[in-house]
Amino acid sequence: MASSAGGIGFLVVLGLMAVGYSNAGRGAGPETVGGHDPATCDGVLVVESASGTAHVPGDTDRPDGTATAVCTLGVDHGDEDAVAVVQNALVHCHGEAVTIDGEYGAETARAVTAVQRRAGVAPDGEYGPATAEAMRWPVVGTAGAPDCVPGDSLGAAVDDASPGLPATR
Repeated sequence: MASSAGGIGFLVVLGLMAVGYSNAGRGAGPETVGGHDPATCDGVLVVESASGTAHVPGDTDRPDGTATAVCTLGVDHGDEDAVAVVQNALVHCHGEAVTIDGEYGAETARAVTAVQRRAGVAPDGEYGPATAEAMRWPVVGTAGAPDCVPGDSLGAAVDDASPGLPATR
């Protein structure tokens, strides 16, 4: 767990996405941030929403010691835990028939493309900031009942020590 002081300044995960990336990837071309490609997702972050907490892919090993949910995944690249989190959301929140195995292959790319098309994101099969914002994510609230919330509604990260697999894998 992050210390309370470190936790406060540690991450503003999807809030940055909502402000800076609301139109990223909605036209032609890859999802870029300020003209640069985001890093490959290398882990899992736990983020907070009004309904509870959700697991999302993240770039957890940045040189400045911070982490962010602004990252990418694609066929044959990305952390297995991060891919499993995307696959879990595709199955449980989008009704896609994907094996939750942590491998970003053709099956996962097809499902991501389907979600991108439905959301109006450029359909390239790659997971990035605009796709993360457009996707719905499984959340477990205080009542323990799972729910799905839009990516653009998730708030700041509440736990930077989330490298393990979510229990749903």
